[in-house]
Amino acid sequence: MYYYIYDQFLSQKKYDKILTQIESKITDLGIKDRIIKMSILKSVKELVTDAIRKGAKNIIAVGNDQTINQVVNLVANQEVIVGIIPIDKINNRIANFLGIDDPLEACEIIAARKVETINLGEVNNDYFINSIKIHDNNLTLNCDEKFKLSLTNKNNLISIYNFSPEFNTNLNDQNFFNPKDVFLEVIVERKPNASLDKFFQSLLKTEKKQLPESIFRVKKINIKNPLNKSGSVLVDNFKILKTPLDIKISTKKLKIIVGKKRKF
Repeated sequence: MYYYIYDQFLSQKKYDKILTQIESKITDLGIKDRIIKMSILKSVKELVTDAIRKGAKNIIAVGNDQTINQVVNLVANQEVIVGIIPIDKINNRIANFLGIDDPLEACEIIAARKVETINLGEVNNDYFINSIKIHDNNLTLNCDEKFKLSLTNKNNLISIYNFSPEFNTNLNDQNFFNPKDVFLEVIVERKPNASLDKFFQSLLKTEKKQLPESIFRVKKINIKNPLNKSGSVLVDNFKILKTPLDIKISTKKLKIIVGKKRKF
């Protein structure tokens, strides 16, 4: 049974046309079972929990990276398969990495149901799919208890990736960013010259083209302020978590529907 979970932002009128097209497409493909919508009164947790209780085997996140992250954090311990229909073209890095670029094409990919099992990142009691970004010069990363990293240049950013860096690179050809291996990639990269608020906005609106300054493959990372003060990181480009944080590849895996153009 397929459950389609619409993000709350899709209630805007400008999305009516594409949602009508999607619903027509999944009807034609014979995969339209239940459509449920997030709202002020219906949280994603309530919707996903209810769907699983009713026997959902395939939960399709309709929206963007934030939608997917929320769904995944609720199904990580469940025997369900996750699919993606990307709507927001700007903030759909995860779908793009999985070979899903277009919402109507995504419907056909879901119908074909090519499933891969990939890693989830774990950060304290949360899961992340793709990235954690550290802009705070006061934070230190202890990597595998072997070496430490911190920002000495205010124009740099440290990013931790499970997959899909936000720059064009051939590093994937060197077996980096493989969501099936046992490593996370830690990258020191250049960040835009902007204020903190504008910088967070830019993470959602731009695709950086530069190559990383440095790259390391690690299994476990501890992030903290050496002075025991609180700091913050940005998870999957939308969720802010406070330090101290322990990060690793989770023992939980994610079964997810992918397209032929996937980048792994």
